[in-house]
Amino acid sequence: MKTYDLAVIGSGMGGSMIASVNKDKNTVLFEKDMNLGGCASTFKRFGNYFNAGATTFVGYE
Repeated sequence: MKTYDLAVIGSGMGGSMIASVNKDKNTVLFEKDMNLGGCASTFKRFGNYFNAGATTFVGYE
C-alpha cells in the first residue's frame, strides 16, 4: 500500500495551490471532475477567451 505525506481533496484554487507549493512532499490530489480548477474556468465567446472566477453564482456548467 502506498502512503502519502499530504492528501488534497478538490482541485479548486485552494487545492491546486496547496498541491503545487508542496512539491517536496509525496502528495495525492483527488478531484471529482475531469478537469482541474473547480469553479475557475475559461470560456470562449465571439472569438475571445474569458477567465471566470466564482461561477457557482451563475451556474457551474
